[in-house]
Amino acid sequence: MTVNTYPKLLHAPIEEAILTVGFDTGCNTDELSTIQKCLQVDYPVVKTWINNRAQFTQNIETNSIEVLQEKSHRGYILTDSNENKVFYISDNELVLNQIKPYQDWENFSKLYEKAFKQYHSVCTIKRINNIALRYINKFEIPLDKWQEQLLMYPNMKLDDVQDSSPTFLVETTTNYKVISEHHLAIADVILILNPSEGGSLSVILDIEVNSRIEHSDYNNYAFIIETLDRLRSFKNKIFFSNIPNAKELFNA
Repeated sequence: MTVNTYPKLLHAPIEEAILTVGFDTGCNTDELSTIQKCLQVDYPVVKTWINNRAQFTQNIETNSIEVLQEKSHRGYILTDSNENKVFYISDNELVLNQIKPYQDWENFSKLYEKAFKQYHSVCTIKRINNIALRYINKFEIPLDKWQEQLLMYPNMKLDDVQDSSPTFLVETTTNYKVISEHHLAIADVILILNPSEGGSLSVILDIEVNSRIEHSDYNNYAFIIETLDRLRSFKNKIFFSNIPNAKELFNA
């Protein structure tokens, strides 16, 4: 089990937290409906999850593009009464999406574990294909100190002493991919910076971490807990390594 050694933030800047487990089941429509009714006790707002698929073909005679649209039933989308927790259920994945306010990891992971076990009690999960954890963080830092408070964005320098014009940070999006052999995980990170006229810098830090262990037979939930511990530790390492004064920023 991976131990989380990073501090708990009183005001973590989490806009969304998303936990996804993909699996093989062979679950049919009736079983999905039963799972939906089990979860509906805590998530009463129910919508049908529809797959939209478009196929484009070229008609040579008329020199036109024909579009064939297909819709199929994928599963259900269930939302709680506060409209900040959403479950997506299908025959091959279970997704929990929580928007702010985000309480803490213990509460978030327990909500998922309860729903996962309800799912498994109706439709047997045979193999785990992927496990992913994604956190979208949004916060602001002073523009004049952003290079001290955010370490992951490169600085631009001018070596030509004849050109003394200042450089300005403009709205920008940067993508990173980080692989960890220790955590057996791979992270896709999106950093969006947007300076404001008020002297602050708006930051969106989107971290999605996927397990590099694929196609594991499902025996019990302990395997998922262990994997999530690794993914969360890696996510926290990326976050705290690049925001060195996170405790001061998000505990005030």
